[in-house]
Amino acid sequence: MTAPMPVCPKCQVVIPTTPAPDDGAWEFCPRCGARLSPTPEAYASSRWPLALRLAGATLALALVGLPGAAPYLLPSRDPGPAMQVIPPSEAKDSTAPSEPRRSSGDDLATARRGRELFFREWLPMDPRSHGGDGLGPMYNDSSCVACHNLGGPGGGGPNSKNADILTVIHAQRDGPALDRASEPGSHPGFRQARSLVLHRFGTDPAYEAARLTWLGVRNAGTSSVGLGAPPDGQEALDLETVRQSVPSAGGDPSMRARRRTQDDTVRSQRNPTALFGAGLIDEIPDAAIEAATQVTRSRHPEIKGRVCRPGDRRIGRFGWKAQVASLEDFVLTACAVELGLEVPGQAQGGDPLAPTAKAPGLDLDAGSCRALVAFVRHLPAPLRQPSGDAEAVRAGEDLFQSVGCADCHVPKLGGVEAIYSDLLLHDMGPDTGDTGSYLPFRPDPVRPTTEAIAGGPHDAPPRSSDASRQEWRTPPLWGVRDSGPYLHDGRADTLEQAIALHGGEGRPTALRYFALSPGGRAAVIAFLKSLIAPTSGDDRSRWSGL
Repeated sequence: MTAPMPVCPKCQVVIPTTPAPDDGAWEFCPRCGARLSPTPEAYASSRWPLALRLAGATLALALVGLPGAAPYLLPSRDPGPAMQVIPPSEAKDSTAPSEPRRSSGDDLATARRGRELFFREWLPMDPRSHGGDGLGPMYNDSSCVACHNLGGPGGGGPNSKNADILTVIHAQRDGPALDRASEPGSHPGFRQARSLVLHRFGTDPAYEAARLTWLGVRNAGTSSVGLGAPPDGQEALDLETVRQSVPSAGGDPSMRARRRTQDDTVRSQRNPTALFGAGLIDEIPDAAIEAATQVTRSRHPEIKGRVCRPGDRRIGRFGWKAQVASLEDFVLTACAVELGLEVPGQAQGGDPLAPTAKAPGLDLDAGSCRALVAFVRHLPAPLRQPSGDAEAVRAGEDLFQSVGCADCHVPKLGGVEAIYSDLLLHDMGPDTGDTGSYLPFRPDPVRPTTEAIAGGPHDAPPRSSDASRQEWRTPPLWGVRDSGPYLHDGRADTLEQAIALHGGEGRPTALRYFALSPGGRAAVIAFLKSLIAPTSGDDRSRWSGL
């Protein structure tokens, strides 16, 4: 006896239970787009013969062509409500920034196709590949949404999704360029660069053991290392107390001294960033970012800031070090590095256990890449939605300005409202410093690089346009309530910890914050918590995703 097929409660269309999703029933009706409740019958799809599964898939695709049909959507990890597709010009949320302009080829229909790719769980030798090898051979997770989901699809990621970086530290500038690369069992990527991404997973069963061997090193994080005695003043004592409460990212108190005497390999991490409003950031003119460097800060002259031009071209605006200039490059680099997908213009990360192997073909063709970029471009900007004591939120915003936070986290940039970033590089001091490189090993021979790396007295300086070890891009604060953990490696669990860990140009501002009364500090935090992810707001119509 065959199980009955479910019916959409809105349009009454019969919903095919095939092909079977891995995690349950279809989330949306393939005709009207209404959210579907999982039913026991929907889980019976795995018992249907292959021929019937294919027939069901054909029926569902045919429904898309009916008038008024919604896009055919795969099951989603998103626990929130269905995302209604409404052109930005029709959205009515006055608290949100304007939506990005769309190019002729970057329309909602293209973005709908990109949503499926954003949620897709890739497999090795995936049949969706265009002649490539699918997931891997090196990867950090199997889908985009796996790492970008806090506050909704496109958000940041928890610490469990952090990516590892290994960096070789050289004690002597005139010694061998990359001594560590010549050691037996070393990672072949050290023949190309002093820093490399050490992927969490590999399709080769032997990779896990090799990875553990390469991870038998000290961590680079020094959040509680070398702080020294706090200067006079209760605000400094309060700041240092909060700093010391941050769990160390694995820092070794003897690391700085050891770096001066011998070569070493250290580990650091990167936390996934939120993608909300990325289309707006991509459209900010270079001139507007340049202009932010010319602002006179008479009250807080310690704040400088400069632009980063990756490859001395367009100003960088994406990534923790502003190392990527365009949204397209940012998305496609993530496909290649994080998922191991071969895409046009971006080679996947190579297998260090098979260092000469290359991808047999593309995993995503140009059309698929355009669709995925379009989906990310359409992710709405976060909301400003005060909750609780509105008066305290207003007071907190005033204090945010007066102590100097808004000197870097500027509320408006290039016509984009509520971004709270100047997108500039700022020196944040040595305790959060880390390499500016985020590159995987690739089989093509690459000339060894001399990027700035952690700590040794003879490290080669970076190019003048690249971020130095201590420089970080000002992260946009929109949606900050829902984007924790904080800082580049997620070491700060709370907003107050993140403030306390501001060093360099940011330390005087942190001290002014900790000089506030407890009520004043609470008001600043209340203001920051009014900056929420777009899926946290009441008006879901702003979602232009799929």
